[in-house]
Amino acid sequence: MRCHQDPALTYLNGYGYNVVTYPRPGIQPLDLLCWNGRVTGAGRLTDWWDAAPVPEITAAQPCPDLEGVTTARMELATGARLLSGFLGGFGASIPSVSIRGAFHRAGSLRFSLRDVETRTASAIAIGAYLARGTQRAPKLDGRLLVITEVLQTRKLAISARTIAGSALEVRLPPFQVQLQGKLDIQRVSEGEITFTGREPVVFGLRAFEIREENTRLRLRGLRPSGGLALAAGASEDPVLINAGQLLRMR
Repeated sequence: MRCHQDPALTYLNGYGYNVVTYPRPGIQPLDLLCWNGRVTGAGRLTDWWDAAPVPEITAAQPCPDLEGVTTARMELATGARLLSGFLGGFGASIPSVSIRGAFHRAGSLRFSLRDVETRTASAIAIGAYLARGTQRAPKLDGRLLVITEVLQTRKLAISARTIAGSALEVRLPPFQVQLQGKLDIQRVSEGEITFTGREPVVFGLRAFEIREENTRLRLRGLRPSGGLALAAGASEDPVLINAGQLLRMR
């Protein structure tokens, strides 16, 4: 298990979100996750609970609070892993070792979030939905989480610094030929490159735990942390989660 202070797992925590370590399309509000030692996808809330009306999911909307947000500098190996995850979500499989080789003169990488959008389902509406209706699927063997909000983007910018900390000229990497037809890469200045995918990928989320208390289902908040980073590259990939991360919603 990687350290929960790993900046690739925590760069969104200060904004109230958990990181999706392998960004991809398709993660949505009302998706369920089940924790029984590890967390795996568990379908949709409507697959598990039968009630009406179903909570509404908003259309994608700009997220000004995160537009242009820049991460802290990450050491090259960490930044390469994060960039590899984003490129994979955009449809280009570039191993982190190839990224480290392309930016071998850099001591650290820094990322800037561009064109960030959010899609949400109201936690209040989900709570009301759970207060009526009946369970339509067998009880899951584990703790149940529901996603209430996702962050998505088509564009990511990177800059680099030397080991000594001075600004470094960033050139288009050799692997750019592998990106053709999958995403656009552009050198916007001597110090910055942007990667733009064909469709948005989800890179962050908020989730609540569904708990039974006094025969009623209630939502409990989850404190964002590196321990809740979602490894969503495949359906069987785990989420690292800490049992002590629960917050009571009032």
